Amino acid sequence: MKGITPILAIIILIMASVALSTVVYVHLVRMGASSFAAVQNQTKERISSIYREIKIESVTSTEIFVRNKGPEDIPISRVAVYVDGSLVEVDLAQSSPVLPAGGVGYVKLVDAIAPGEHVIKVTADGAKDVGVFSV
Repeated sequence: MKGITPILAIIILIMASVALSTVVYVHLVRMGASSFAAVQNQTKERISSIYREIKIESVTSTEIFVRNKGPEDIPISRVAVYVDGSLVEVDLAQSSPVLPAGGVGYVKLVDAIAPGEHVIKVTADGAKDVGVFSV
């Protein structure tokens, strides 16, 4: 029995070391995978934002028609409209659901723009266009 006890102790220590190493390895792999996915998503978002470009096509007292010159649709919920430097409320339910890639969508305003000449600015996910329009 005296000769077997040290051998059993060594085997138990080796098994414990292997189990602990496996737990640490699995934890690090999972952490690395989630970090990689987060970095990949952020990189994709930044790259696609580089190619976003919009242009104000026309303005009425209650609607602004915007061309999306980029390669991806832009959800209307990400569009902001400024009239003479002030943010105005957009009626999401009455607007186009998206600004289609390469197409024109419209943004419906909650309150009508007063008659006259105004500086209109539209922003969407980093893209913007500014112009002076008569309503």
